[in-house]
Amino acid sequence: AVVSTQSTGAGSFTINPRLQRHFCVFAVSFPGQDAQTTIYSNILSGHIEMSKFPMPVKRITEKVLQASIQLHAKINSTFLPTAIKFHYIFNLRDLSNIYQGILYSIPEVTKTGPDFIQLWMHESCRVYRDKLVDERDIETYDKLLIDLCRKIFEDVDESVFKPETNIFTHFSPLRERERERD
Repeated sequence: AVVSTQSTGAGSFTINPRLQRHFCVFAVSFPGQDAQTTIYSNILSGHIEMSKFPMPVKRITEKVLQASIQLHAKINSTFLPTAIKFHYIFNLRDLSNIYQGILYSIPEVTKTGPDFIQLWMHESCRVYRDKLVDERDIETYDKLLIDLCRKIFEDVDESVFKPETNIFTHFSPLRERERERD
Protein backbone atom coordinates (compact mmCIF):
# COMPACT_ATOMS: atom_id res chain seq x y z
CA ALA A 1 0.00 0.00 0.00
CA VAL A 2 1.14 3.52 -0.73
CA VAL A 3 0.14 6.56 1.28
CA SER A 4 1.15 10.09 0.42
CA THR A 5 0.78 13.42 2.14
CA GLN A 6 1.98 16.95 1.69
CA SER A 7 3.90 19.08 4.15
CA THR A 8 2.08 19.80 7.39
CA GLY A 9 1.94 23.58 6.87
CA ALA A 10 -0.77 25.73 5.34
CA GLY A 11 -3.88 23.91 6.50
CA SER A 12 -2.63 20.32 6.20
CA PHE A 13 -3.24 17.93 9.03
CA THR A 14 -0.84 15.51 10.67
CA ILE A 15 -1.22 11.76 10.38
CA ASN A 16 -1.93 9.82 13.54
CA PRO A 17 1.38 8.29 14.77
CA ARG A 18 -0.35 4.92 15.33
CA LEU A 19 -1.15 4.81 11.62
CA GLN A 20 2.12 6.36 10.49
CA ARG A 21 4.25 3.71 12.24
CA HIS A 22 3.15 1.19 9.60
CA PHE A 23 4.72 3.15 6.74
CA CYS A 24 8.13 4.32 5.61
CA VAL A 25 8.74 7.98 4.94
CA PHE A 26 10.33 9.08 1.69
CA ALA A 27 11.05 12.70 1.02
CA VAL A 28 11.49 13.65 -2.61
CA SER A 29 12.79 17.11 -3.28
CA PHE A 30 11.84 19.27 -6.23
CA PRO A 31 14.22 18.64 -9.16
CA GLY A 32 16.86 21.29 -9.78
CA GLN A 33 16.89 23.68 -12.72
CA ASP A 34 19.18 21.42 -14.78
CA ALA A 35 16.88 18.41 -14.33
CA GLN A 36 13.81 20.50 -15.19
CA THR A 37 15.54 21.82 -18.30
CA THR A 38 16.43 18.30 -19.43
CA ILE A 39 12.93 16.92 -18.80
CA TYR A 40 10.96 19.67 -20.49
CA SER A 41 13.48 20.24 -23.27
CA ASN A 42 13.08 16.61 -24.35
CA ILE A 43 9.29 16.83 -24.19
CA LEU A 44 9.08 20.12 -26.08
CA SER A 45 11.70 19.35 -28.73
CA GLY A 46 10.09 15.96 -29.39
CA HIS A 47 6.72 17.59 -30.01
CA ILE A 48 8.20 20.35 -32.17
CA GLU A 49 10.15 17.87 -34.31
CA MET A 50 7.39 15.27 -34.66
CA SER A 51 4.75 17.83 -35.56
CA LYS A 52 7.09 19.55 -38.05
CA PHE A 53 6.76 23.09 -36.74
CA PRO A 54 8.33 25.87 -38.82
CA MET A 55 11.85 27.12 -38.06
CA PRO A 56 10.77 30.35 -36.24
CA VAL A 57 8.96 28.22 -33.66
CA LYS A 58 11.91 25.83 -33.33
CA ARG A 59 14.23 28.78 -32.66
CA ILE A 60 12.11 30.15 -29.82
CA THR A 61 11.63 26.90 -27.88
CA GLU A 62 14.78 27.24 -25.75
CA LYS A 63 13.71 30.69 -24.62
CA VAL A 64 10.20 29.42 -23.84
CA LEU A 65 11.72 26.63 -21.77
CA GLN A 66 13.93 29.11 -19.91
CA ALA A 67 10.93 31.39 -19.33
CA SER A 68 8.83 28.50 -17.97
CA ILE A 69 11.39 27.48 -15.39
CA GLN A 70 12.09 31.07 -14.32
CA LEU A 71 8.37 31.86 -14.08
CA HIS A 72 7.75 28.78 -11.94
CA ALA A 73 10.56 29.75 -9.56
CA LYS A 74 9.28 33.32 -9.35
CA ILE A 75 5.69 32.14 -8.71
CA ASN A 76 6.91 29.83 -5.94
CA SER A 77 8.76 32.64 -4.19
CA THR A 78 6.10 35.34 -4.70
CA PHE A 79 2.81 33.56 -3.97
CA LEU A 80 3.29 31.73 -0.70
CA PRO A 81 0.48 29.79 0.99
CA THR A 82 -1.33 31.45 3.88
CA ALA A 83 -4.32 30.48 6.00
CA ILE A 84 -6.67 32.09 3.48
CA LYS A 85 -4.66 31.18 0.38
CA PHE A 86 -3.72 27.67 1.43
CA HIS A 87 -4.02 26.43 -2.16
CA TYR A 88 -1.06 28.59 -3.29
CA ILE A 89 1.14 25.53 -3.54
CA PHE A 90 2.88 25.28 -6.89
CA ASN A 91 4.74 22.11 -7.82
CA LEU A 92 6.02 20.13 -10.77
CA ARG A 93 2.45 19.27 -11.78
CA ASP A 94 1.81 22.94 -12.55
CA LEU A 95 4.87 23.14 -14.75
CA SER A 96 3.83 19.92 -16.47
CA ASN A 97 0.32 21.28 -17.09
CA ILE A 98 1.81 24.16 -19.07
CA TYR A 99 3.59 21.71 -21.35
CA GLN A 100 0.55 19.45 -21.55
CA GLY A 101 -1.38 22.37 -23.03
CA ILE A 102 1.46 23.24 -25.40
CA LEU A 103 1.50 19.65 -26.67
CA TYR A 104 -1.96 20.22 -28.15
CA SER A 105 -0.53 22.86 -30.49
CA ILE A 106 -0.36 22.22 -34.20
CA PRO A 107 1.87 23.88 -36.83
CA GLU A 108 -1.12 25.16 -38.80
CA VAL A 109 -2.07 27.47 -35.91
CA THR A 110 1.30 28.16 -34.30
CA LYS A 111 3.30 29.40 -37.28
CA THR A 112 5.62 32.04 -35.81
CA GLY A 113 7.72 32.63 -32.71
CA PRO A 114 5.27 35.24 -31.34
CA ASP A 115 2.40 32.76 -31.83
CA PHE A 116 4.30 30.21 -29.76
CA ILE A 117 5.08 32.79 -27.07
CA GLN A 118 1.39 33.71 -26.87
CA LEU A 119 0.49 30.04 -26.58
CA TRP A 120 3.00 29.64 -23.75
CA MET A 121 1.65 32.76 -22.03
CA HIS A 122 -1.90 31.44 -22.38
CA GLU A 123 -0.98 28.08 -20.84
CA SER A 124 0.96 29.78 -18.04
CA CYS A 125 -2.02 31.98 -17.23
CA ARG A 126 -4.33 28.98 -17.36
CA VAL A 127 -2.19 27.13 -14.84
CA TYR A 128 -0.96 29.86 -12.49
CA ARG A 129 -3.22 32.90 -12.88
CA ASP A 130 -6.41 30.88 -12.58
CA LYS A 131 -5.37 29.75 -9.07
CA LEU A 132 -5.04 33.30 -7.79
CA VAL A 133 -7.97 34.59 -5.73
CA ASP A 134 -7.67 38.36 -5.40
CA GLU A 135 -7.11 41.22 -7.83
CA ARG A 136 -3.83 42.28 -6.26
CA ASP A 137 -2.33 38.81 -6.79
CA ILE A 138 -3.61 38.73 -10.37
CA GLU A 139 -2.06 42.13 -11.09
CA THR A 140 1.21 40.99 -9.50
CA TYR A 141 1.18 37.85 -11.64
CA ASP A 142 0.51 39.84 -14.83
CA LYS A 143 3.40 42.17 -14.02
CA LEU A 144 5.71 39.21 -13.27
CA LEU A 145 4.79 37.53 -16.54
CA ILE A 146 5.22 40.63 -18.69
CA ASP A 147 8.51 41.60 -17.01
CA LEU A 148 9.85 38.08 -17.57
CA CYS A 149 8.73 38.12 -21.21
CA ARG A 150 10.43 41.48 -21.78
CA LYS A 151 13.63 40.12 -20.26
CA ILE A 152 13.75 36.77 -22.08
CA PHE A 153 12.07 37.64 -25.37
CA GLU A 154 13.71 41.05 -25.74
CA ASP A 155 13.73 40.94 -29.55
CA VAL A 156 9.94 40.38 -29.76
CA ASP A 157 7.43 43.22 -30.14
CA GLU A 158 5.80 44.03 -26.79
CA SER A 159 2.30 43.89 -28.27
CA VAL A 160 2.67 40.09 -28.07
CA PHE A 161 2.82 40.25 -24.26
CA LYS A 162 -0.80 41.27 -23.61
CA PRO A 163 -2.38 38.43 -21.62
CA GLU A 164 -5.95 39.74 -21.90
CA THR A 165 -5.97 39.20 -25.68
CA ASN A 166 -4.47 35.78 -25.37
CA ILE A 167 -6.98 32.99 -26.05
CA PHE A 168 -6.19 29.54 -27.36
CA THR A 169 -8.14 26.31 -27.32
CA HIS A 170 -7.95 22.83 -28.76
CA PHE A 171 -10.59 20.46 -30.00
CA SER A 172 -9.33 16.97 -29.36
CA PRO A 173 -11.73 15.01 -31.63
CA LEU A 174 -10.85 17.25 -34.58
CA ARG A 175 -7.16 16.88 -33.87
CA GLU A 176 -7.49 13.09 -33.66
CA ARG A 177 -9.23 13.00 -37.05
CA GLU A 178 -6.40 15.05 -38.54
CA ARG A 179 -3.83 12.62 -37.15
CA GLU A 180 -5.75 9.66 -38.54
CA ARG A 181 -5.63 11.21 -42.03
CA ASP A 182 -1.82 11.53 -41.86
